[in-house]
Amino acid sequence: MTRQEKPDWKELELELGVIIKLLGRIAFNEQDVKRIVTFKKGNKAKDYIRGYNECDGKKSLQELAKIIGVSPSTLSPILKSWEEEGIVYRTLDGKYKRVFKKLR
Repeated sequence: MTRQEKPDWKELELELGVIIKLLGRIAFNEQDVKRIVTFKKGNKAKDYIRGYNECDGKKSLQELAKIIGVSPSTLSPILKSWEEEGIVYRTLDGKYKRVFKKLR
C-alpha cells in the first residue's frame, strides 16, 4: 500500500475560487448584481455597492456593516438574501466573499 500525498489545500482553494468566479460571470451580468445589491437601498445604494465590493472573503459581518454604515443586525438579513440570490457566499470561517467581480 502506498502512502498518498496530502492535498494542497491552498491550491485547491484558488482553483475553486476561479470556478466560482467563472460561474458567477456566466449566471449574472453586472446590472443584475447591482440591482440585487441596491434593491430598496435609496440614498445608501452606493454604500451597499462599496460593501458588496468589500466582500473579499476576509471581512466579517461586523466589518462589512461598518463599511456600509449600518448595524450588523441590519446587514445580516441582507447578506443572507445575497447568499440566497447566489451573489455572495460564506467562507468556512464566517467571512463573506462575492461571486461576481467588483461593481462599478
